Amino acid sequence: MRKLALVLCVLVMLTAATAAASAARPEPQTFTITGQTTFYAFGTLPNGRTWFHLTAEGTTSGYFTGAFTFEEWGEVDLDPLTGQGSGTGKNNGVVRIATPEGTSVVRFNGRTDSTSVWGNFKIEKKEGTGAYADFKGNGNYTGNAGLVFSVTFTGKLKD
Repeated sequence: MRKLALVLCVLVMLTAATAAASAARPEPQTFTITGQTTFYAFGTLPNGRTWFHLTAEGTTSGYFTGAFTFEEWGEVDLDPLTGQGSGTGKNNGVVRIATPEGTSVVRFNGRTDSTSVWGNFKIEKKEGTGAYADFKGNGNYTGNAGLVFSVTFTGKLKD
């Protein structure tokens, strides 16, 4: 009878531990922004490359569920008048994500080839609000470039 009580006690403890672990918020690793460009400006630099500046907005999915606004700057090897050039270049910017739980700021820098983007991102502690006030992380992003786009961010993110 004592052994049965001990086994039952162990089973109750394991069940309670499993329930607590499954109720905990999952470790964040990935989120995706999907949106459309709302403003775009560009010009030719003296070196023949083209600078650009754009803003965008859309929705987020994955770890963050809500809306985002986005601002990006960059430079590419592409003549806007002739379309000549490789289209390769660099970009950097900031994504501001708003969810019902709070806001988060994602800073990024990377590369583009006119159809794709990829690079690194960082989320600084204390730049967010609400549930994300102490949120931080870093990792990589990859996605498509264009007036309508989708970019996925994957990394080590911590509450």
